[in-house]
Amino acid sequence: VDAVFRAQRKLSFTYGAIFFGVTLGIPAGSVWVESWYATPIWGGFTPNYLFVSLIYFLFLWTMAWTYSKQADGLDDKLNAMADAAEAELRKNGGAS
Repeated sequence: VDAVFRAQRKLSFTYGAIFFGVTLGIPAGSVWVESWYATPIWGGFTPNYLFVSLIYFLFLWTMAWTYSKQADGLDDKLNAMADAAEAELRKNGGAS
């Protein structure tokens, strides 16, 4: 159980750090990289605007989906461990 909890904590912190880094990178790029906010690439859209209006939301949905799948896998592992423990308890006569 401890290994599953450690894996869940690692997963949560990893995805949190990625989210924080990308989210912080948007305004940081606007401060330090002029081409990020001042170079029109299509019809006046800048890379910053395109990223924030489209790519960022795709990134968030993809990140949420992959996190959910990985977290569900850890939950399934924990449920299997609980089922095995319950089966073992029943096998041994339900002694507490």
